[in-house]
Amino acid sequence: MTYDLPWPVIEEFLLALGLDKVEEVIKMLLSMREMYLTVFQVPPDFDDTFVNIGIGSLLREMRSEFPESNLFWTQKNSNLTFIFSEMKRVAYRPLSSEESVNTIDTRTYFYIRKFLQNSISEKKDLALIPTWVQNLDDVRKYAGKGNDIPGNINNVDVTVAANVIFGITNGILTGLFDATLLDDADIQQLYLNTSTLIKYEIMKNLSSRQDLALTYYPAELEFYWFVSRTFTQLERRSRAGVSFPHPALKTVWLLFGEALLGHAYQVIVDKAIPDGNDKVYFDNFIGDGDRSWWTNKPVMRGEDRIFTTSMAVNALITMWTVFDDSIQTLKWYKTTPRSVKDTVRKAVNWLYDNVLSGAYKPWNAMFSGSFRGFTTIGFWYPRNRYEFTNGTKVTNTSQLPTLKTIEGVQGVPPESWYEAELQKKHYGFYTPQVFHGYNADDPVGLVFPFWSSEPYTYASTLLALSSYLNVI
Repeated sequence: MTYDLPWPVIEEFLLALGLDKVEEVIKMLLSMREMYLTVFQVPPDFDDTFVNIGIGSLLREMRSEFPESNLFWTQKNSNLTFIFSEMKRVAYRPLSSEESVNTIDTRTYFYIRKFLQNSISEKKDLALIPTWVQNLDDVRKYAGKGNDIPGNINNVDVTVAANVIFGITNGILTGLFDATLLDDADIQQLYLNTSTLIKYEIMKNLSSRQDLALTYYPAELEFYWFVSRTFTQLERRSRAGVSFPHPALKTVWLLFGEALLGHAYQVIVDKAIPDGNDKVYFDNFIGDGDRSWWTNKPVMRGEDRIFTTSMAVNALITMWTVFDDSIQTLKWYKTTPRSVKDTVRKAVNWLYDNVLSGAYKPWNAMFSGSFRGFTTIGFWYPRNRYEFTNGTKVTNTSQLPTLKTIEGVQGVPPESWYEAELQKKHYGFYTPQVFHGYNADDPVGLVFPFWSSEPYTYASTLLALSSYLNVI
């Protein structure tokens, strides 16, 4: 339709009406349509699938309050077992000899390699839940048919992983899935290995590369909230004296409890920025990487301040409270540190004063493409596998990857080899070994837009304020 409409006439009409801003937006969208046609020709992914399953599990839990919605969701999602057979089929297995599943995105390998090396040293097999529901055999099969993984290679995003773990966990706790699902050795391995990775990355501060570990959800505090949703559901049952329906759930409860209550909460508290005597706020990165044209000094615009502050409150409350079914409210743990309660109270004070003041834009980075600035371009990272989608090896390794090529890291190569590769230029650039921020100077001009949703910001704020009002 965008090719058939008389856009020049429409633009002139809008300008005549004084709607120049609307005309500018339309012109921008039209200039990007070819990119979006390519970007959105992608296969199914585990993220959207398990966010949907997570919603289904919540509707099942509240089916007495929302019977029609629960019934509608159940009718539209009648085959829930198929996704698990696909998960087993396309899982990332770095120690496998099977070439269709033992190779991963170069950016993923950079941040995940120490975790992989730990597994080798402990002589443990490993299977992880990737983002896309395709392996390399599928990539070859569907290449050029409008069903392509961006870059033709799968990746592992710990935020996507957190959404999957929540969907599986709450699905079992609410009866959406039978607990015997985790009796399947492959599914249990994927569930536990992926949860172990999430804990590892929390304890290691996302390997100091949140730009790579948070591949699609770049907001760090949002990630902590995602993980805490699973933990609080398990903690709720533990404190109620209800046994877990499967031992694997207890393992995840312990893993996430240690990571969140032993480390992540302090990371969040330490990020609080004082605003007067009784208020604090949180910033992430939108706008805070800007520099003044006149002085070349950082300009702190705080364009995601409302969203990030809300997410800090959501994460801390979800970590340190449990829902008491008998009185239908949240309760702080008796062991909750005073610093947590103080930080939450002061952040809520800041939100009350500022969320509707108009002083800050309600922007966020709830989601993004995986390519967003110089440090997230996979071309600059070491790789040991470079071939065309038909399986033929690429002999000219100085040629930038194209839509017809696959570039990744196969297996777990020696760290000595990898370190040596980090000292080399790849396609003219050294590997970015430090995250400088998404808005920092970008030598190649490759910046992908973030999905910024004002309703999501306000929904996050509403959740934060309502949770605070209902915690005792």
